[in-house]
Order: sequence, then C-alpha cells, then structure tokens
Amino acid sequence: MASPNLSEVARLELINYQALVPVADVTPGLNLTLREDVILTSSQVFPAPDTTHACLLRAGDEAADSLLAEIIGYFRERGLPTHIYLSPACTPSDLADRLRNRGFEPHEHTESWVVLDDLAEIEFRSQRDDLELQPVGADEALIFAQTFLSAFEQPDDFAPYLAEMFKPSMGLPTAFHFLARLDGQPIGTASLVICEQHGIIGSTGILPEYRKTKAGVELFRAVYAAAQQQQVTTLFAQTRTGSTAEQLMLANNFRRAFVRQGFTLDG
Repeated sequence: MASPNLSEVARLELINYQALVPVADVTPGLNLTLREDVILTSSQVFPAPDTTHACLLRAGDEAADSLLAEIIGYFRERGLPTHIYLSPACTPSDLADRLRNRGFEPHEHTESWVVLDDLAEIEFRSQRDDLELQPVGADEALIFAQTFLSAFEQPDDFAPYLAEMFKPSMGLPTAFHFLARLDGQPIGTASLVICEQHGIIGSTGILPEYRKTKAGVELFRAVYAAAQQQQVTTLFAQTRTGSTAEQLMLANNFRRAFVRQGFTLDG
C-alpha cells in the first residue's frame, strides 16, 4: 500500500465526524466535539471504543503533552475509559511513543478506512431476489438492535438500551438504518449517514449462520444502491484491518485509504 495522502486522511476523518453531528445532537448520552486540534466523542450509554474516543490529534511538539493530558482528563471526569485513535494525519509523529509512555496499550487490531470513489458510475445488480434491504423506523428499533448484536455475537441483554440510542436518529433526513431480510427473516443490519455527497457505512453485520451464503455481498450492494438514490458519490467505512468485511469491500470497488491504530489507557 502506498503512503496515504495526509490531506485526504484528515479530510476523510473530519467528514466522518461532521456527518455524525446531527446524530449526536439527538442521541441520548452521546457527545461530539470537533476542534482544530482534536475530535472528541463519548457515550455514557455505550462507552465502547467506537463511540468513546479522541482522534485527529494535531498539535506541535510542545503542545502535544498538554493535549494528551486534557484528553485523559476529559474522559476521566465523565467516568469513561480513555481511547485514542492515531491516523497518519495526527501530529507530532511520536504520539504513539508518548501514549505508551503514559501507560496506553495499543489495540490488538488496527482499523482500516476504505473508500469507494465514483459511486454514481457503478451499476449494482442484485443476484438474490429473496434478500431485501428495508429502511427501519423507530417502531423497529428493538429488532434492529437485536439483529445488530446477534450479528456481532453479543448477548441481547443490552438491546433495549441500544434501541433507545438508535431511535432518535431514525427520523433524521441524513441517517438511514436498514434491516436485511432473507425470506422475511432479519439476518443483518446496516446504516448509512450522509454528509453532502459523502456516505458513511456503519452498523453493518450479518448473522453468523448466513456469512457463507454471500448474503454479506448482497447487503453491501444493496447499501451501495441506497446511497446512489441519495445522490452519494463517495462511500467510506471503517472496519478491522484484514477482516472479512474489509475483504468483501476491497473485492467490490473499495480501496484502503489508510489505517488507524487505537490505544487504551487502563485505570
């Protein structure tokens, strides 16, 4: 993989969080702060690394340690774990060493950001008539949450709380949540958040028993088509580097734009 364009990396990261501003504004317990030197997102309800972290840190050598101390304080004041994601656009270049010196541990897996350019020029044809991608309203938030958790092999005890998080954004004009149904049965989920002509894919998962049926490929193709209907020209998503999801997207017109490394401070 060639060295990433640092301006593109910063632009993609910023667009991703700009797209989430309307979602954060209506989601209980979710806070999002966009600053020139850092992006902060935190969830009191679901404090996993995906929803609770700092990223796009951009500071000079002398200011970097103060910024790190501020980030740690931000999460500790809220009783939340401190997660930080470093992309190639972060500065200074020794941030990873500074995090390790403070006791941060790198995550086992890195996070791949993949991009599909020129979406409007691509024609997607479904190869299965029995799989449907249906928009989900607030009245189906619980089944969406249950299917989402099952797709990631998580217990559904948390489903009612997760459903309450999803509900408010299900009425936004720039956020779309989908259930994939096979012969009428829910087998997967996906979300699409739009910022201008950019679409961000998230919450995408397939029940384990359907992962070898090519239902995952059909799910992605259906989301692509839905994005085209919303006049999206560029799609991107984040997934674990080397995962089946990344392989599926790379095999279906996406390219890997860059990789982020996550770090967590225990205690």
